[in-house]
Amino acid sequence: MWATRSAGADPLGMVLANGGEQTAKLHGYGDRYMDHTATDADQVAAIEATTDEANAADFSCLTDDERAELVALVEAAVDHAAER
Repeated sequence: MWATRSAGADPLGMVLANGGEQTAKLHGYGDRYMDHTATDADQVAAIEATTDEANAADFSCLTDDERAELVALVEAAVDHAAER
């Protein structure tokens, strides 16, 4: 959200750009998406790159083994959620 707002983009526009109307509804926007347009693809890419850089700092303290373990745990969580 920080990267979106700091770039002057609309959070709902980002949701529409990445997931469309169904995702907007899923995130509680209801029918408000009808008055918004999706964020431009170039701006989405720039915002996502900024977010990736910011998130990378959070994981820089992990060793390669710890990163591999984290990936395995996240994949297991996703698989578990998909089964439900």
